[in-house]
Amino acid sequence: MGEGLLTFLRSRPARWGLLAVGVVVVLYLERTMPKDRNVRFVLGSRRAEVSEVDFGYTLEGDHEEVRHIAYRYPAHDAPSSVSDTAKLAPGRYVVDITISSGEKRRSDQRKVTITSDEKVSLDLTDLIP
Repeated sequence: MGEGLLTFLRSRPARWGLLAVGVVVVLYLERTMPKDRNVRFVLGSRRAEVSEVDFGYTLEGDHEEVRHIAYRYPAHDAPSSVSDTAKLAPGRYVVDITISSGEKRRSDQRKVTITSDEKVSLDLTDLIP
């Protein structure tokens, strides 16, 4: 019986079948594995008021943050947008955001869907205290 299996595995249809399975596995992993995603946070014309921006990404339905990053800026030196390159798998995320302006702070959560190659942009101008 072992020789019959080896003979089959050496046949052309078996090799094509194994190749097809391999391609399907690679495509699946490509779509589901975490990879670098660019998320842009827009501060807009009120950027000069921002002294700190703090972000935490959590996969929706989960309780553990998958990424946390904070940016601090000298007075009147925040950019009009902040880009974060995060290693994220496709899915729906809750982004906890805190923006500080001097002694004032404002926090909120935004939901964002990360797809395979789409760039994401969140307008945060309404959160600036």
